Amino acid sequence: MFDEHKLSDLTELIKKASVLPDFPPDYSPNIIEVFDQQGLLVGMLSGQTVYECQRERNQPIEYMAWYFDGQLALLLAGSNVLINRINSMVLGASILKKLEV
Repeated sequence: MFDEHKLSDLTELIKKASVLPDFPPDYSPNIIEVFDQQGLLVGMLSGQTVYECQRERNQPIEYMAWYFDGQLALLLAGSNVLINRINSMVLGASILKKLEV
């Protein structure tokens, strides 16, 4: 699934994020960015989508990383949750439900 370079980058990302606390329940990010292995998928500012990239249906998503205000909030590899800092957030439950994770 991941080449050696990507796996190394993901391992480092997980290592750094795993020591960070969850976002508070009432946290509402101003900037939301969602990346996959190809780059930025969606960018939102103050609840408005400012960037959206379409992927072909046959392009598998190896991983998906959600950033809130520049901080890693959620990292998925396939259907596996590798980092979840949105556990306590009201917004977190709705995000996870939409992703069916």
